[in-house]
Amino acid sequence: MSSSISVIIPNYNHAQFLDRRIRSVLEQTRQPLEVVILDDCSTDESLRVIQRYADHSCVKVVRNQHNSGSPFKQWNLGVRMASGDFIWIAESDDDAEPWLLETLASSLDEDTSAVLSYCQSQTINEFGQSDGTIDRRFDCLSPGRWRTDFKNDGFDECARFLLHFNTIPNASAVLFRRNAYLAAGLADETMRICGDWMMWARISLLGKICYSATTLNKFRIHSGSVCGTETHARAIEEENRVQAFISSFVFAASQTQVFMA
Repeated sequence: MSSSISVIIPNYNHAQFLDRRIRSVLEQTRQPLEVVILDDCSTDESLRVIQRYADHSCVKVVRNQHNSGSPFKQWNLGVRMASGDFIWIAESDDDAEPWLLETLASSLDEDTSAVLSYCQSQTINEFGQSDGTIDRRFDCLSPGRWRTDFKNDGFDECARFLLHFNTIPNASAVLFRRNAYLAAGLADETMRICGDWMMWARISLLGKICYSATTLNKFRIHSGSVCGTETHARAIEEENRVQAFISSFVFAASQTQVFMA
């Protein structure tokens, strides 16, 4: 029996992309159990767009009366509300191929020890034009690795790759087990930039991760993106926190191996 999927669409002032995003979710070849649209007190035309879908049988709409100030507070709210076995956080300014959910869910269905599945992404601008895929950014770690499908132990993935960079740079490319997210302790709500990186590390340490080299996700980068509005100093501080967290697990494991030897 296939597992159920909850889709969370956290939105803040992405009215110009929101209609396409919601349609990309509802057009998936593997239909979700529910689509939870979380509007973080948008001041643009987002609510007008959302209302077009409010009567859809699987759509639930939640609007904050005050802006939360953190995308990861919205993640946690959505995951707590969700009832599906798997969670897809479909960022409101991104887009997807119709078979994204079908591809990623099959990996988790086939291996109960897998906690997270993600796919190749192409970057697009505000007009939907692409300048290529994301994998080339990580060739310095392992040339060509992200050009083929793989499955890996999550600890090894953290030790060799996530320790150095966020090699899962867009939440919209990821499907994860809800119970793993909860067991990992939820997202760090004090973070603004690297909370996703920290979350992927925490989840990965609980099991295996799967990767599909098929380009199924469209990661939109534009002037309103969070990464484009935060200070460089804050980004460095948060990167250091994530790397320190992963390093602590790698160091502890190495000390255990030395002791047992």
